[in-house]
Amino acid sequence: MIDTKIPTMSNKKVVNVSSRWTVIVKYFLPTLWTSFFGALALGFFKIDEEWIFGYPATQFRIAFIMFLVSGMLFFYWAFIRLKRVEADDRYLYITNYRKAFRYPFHNVEKIERNNFLIFNSYTVFLKKGGAFGDKITFIAGRKGFKKYAEEYPEFKELFEFK
Repeated sequence: MIDTKIPTMSNKKVVNVSSRWTVIVKYFLPTLWTSFFGALALGFFKIDEEWIFGYPATQFRIAFIMFLVSGMLFFYWAFIRLKRVEADDRYLYITNYRKAFRYPFHNVEKIERNNFLIFNSYTVFLKKGGAFGDKITFIAGRKGFKKYAEEYPEFKELFEFK
């Protein structure tokens, strides 16, 4: 765990290698999506109609609830596990915006790139699991990630491309 009272003893500046969009896709997007479609679902249950948009009301409500739950499961699978990652010359600093931990590079086994339609995420595999488990997923920030990879070539050696 990172203790703010103890310096990292590093001469290098800590660089944010994860995207600034992480907090938005991790917290705000799922919250807004669930709030909007949850309220819409409540509205569909409140109205007293036999048909909704040309479908029997019961079937439409069941289908809409399935849509709501599947969307929530997708957000949980795709975004809730994302972490913010910062790095200096010796450590990865990983936070879920509530807790932060420091992992030395010798504990990093490999880093895999995962291609999604809109963005690339990266998974850090740890040799010895930490507080967040043995796999940590993050979305790389274009500027910080590239800057860090150029400054520390040994960081690139950890990569395995699918």
